[in-house]
Amino acid sequence: MATRNRTHGNAPLSDVAPGTRPARRTFGPDDERLNDDINGLLRDAAEQRERRTSAALAEDVASSRRQFDQVVALARARALKPRD
Repeated sequence: MATRNRTHGNAPLSDVAPGTRPARRTFGPDDERLNDDINGLLRDAAEQRERRTSAALAEDVASSRRQFDQVVALARARALKPRD
């Protein structure tokens, strides 16, 4: 079995007996607060990403409409020109 670089406590994983689990760590108020802060940051980042995506989509749609209007205007101008 390959030795892993991660450690459990002070002993490398290769020295921990197979099938044994470390004792569960109980979380205190500081841990809960940290977890809440991390989740809040992740939510904020997701909301910002969604706003940026929505803004980029709106810009793309507006740009496409402008380009389409320009193409239509050019086609109409071309149709109105007398042919020689």
